[in-house]
Amino acid sequence: MRILARPASEAQGSNPYARLLYVPMRSQGAQVDEFTVWHAVTGSYDVLHLHWPEYYIAHRNPSKAYVGSVLLLLLVSWCRWRGAKVIWTVHNLGSHNRTRPLAEGLFWKILTSRLDGYISLNRVGEELIPRRFPALARLPYAVIPHGHYRGVYPEVATQEEARRRLKIPQQKPLFLFFGSISGYKGIPRLVETFQALGDSEVLLCIAGSPARKDIEQLLREKSREDPRIRIHLSRVPTSEVGLYFAASDVVVLPFSDIFNSGSAMLALSFDRPLLVPALGAMSELEQAVGKEWVRTYQGILTTRDLEQAMDWALHTKRPGPAPLEPFDWDGLAADTLRFYSAALGRQITQTLLPPEMVPK
Repeated sequence: MRILARPASEAQGSNPYARLLYVPMRSQGAQVDEFTVWHAVTGSYDVLHLHWPEYYIAHRNPSKAYVGSVLLLLLVSWCRWRGAKVIWTVHNLGSHNRTRPLAEGLFWKILTSRLDGYISLNRVGEELIPRRFPALARLPYAVIPHGHYRGVYPEVATQEEARRRLKIPQQKPLFLFFGSISGYKGIPRLVETFQALGDSEVLLCIAGSPARKDIEQLLREKSREDPRIRIHLSRVPTSEVGLYFAASDVVVLPFSDIFNSGSAMLALSFDRPLLVPALGAMSELEQAVGKEWVRTYQGILTTRDLEQAMDWALHTKRPGPAPLEPFDWDGLAADTLRFYSAALGRQITQTLLPPEMVPK
């Protein structure tokens, strides 16, 4: 089977999801080529697999947004005309900033009319995806979860060592937010709620690159006002990612809008307890790995949520690492290849497909 993979956001080098999926696919006998215009125009493929197609339409540069989006749609149509099945893994239900709502609406209408199937990373997508994109209601789909990130980043020996290297006081409870700092991720609310705790012993660390200058300015001001708030407002080098998680006691992701979260899976991959809103796939994640590892809250984040989460993180017994076996990439790659075969109408001989993988 020949696969052309379009991991759009990896143009920024920010998300290893697609690479982690396709490496085991190759070991299982598939030929996977990275998407380029040359490959798309000249190659003959069974499957074109899209990730984050909204990358261009959400781009800050208007020229790149429109030219890139039109080119992508043309290449998708070309590959499909040449016989490739076009599959989309739905990481998001739209771009996060939605600065061009009319253009984005037209983009999704055209793209979804050219798909042959899609993959949802969670069960809630079975309802939300067809509602958001009506053209997908008639297409075959599969539910294949987001994989873990164990082994991707260098491990850190101890919390003590991590805190020493990051110059964080030992023994003080530490909340961590880690990831790109976008408007929908609720960081101003997190800072406001944290400051209302009034506990001088508890720390908050925010590590990631701000998407907006106003958020960056706010965080710098708050960190100057409150010595309990530690910030690292740039992309964290791969070699240092593990330091932040090892140093923390609980990871907080106070998103106001969430469908899937690679940051949540990253925290669990470092065996860190996680506080998240009961939105999108987060309740499913809580059920999958257990309430010892994932704690959800309703509505907006409150000081009580933070207080209870820290107490839970520090005093809940966790006998071993987070149980992430269902999120191993070898199994997810095999499931994806089986779905490709189903979309291509080929005989499935290894295992019977679950109901959500059966073409409609």
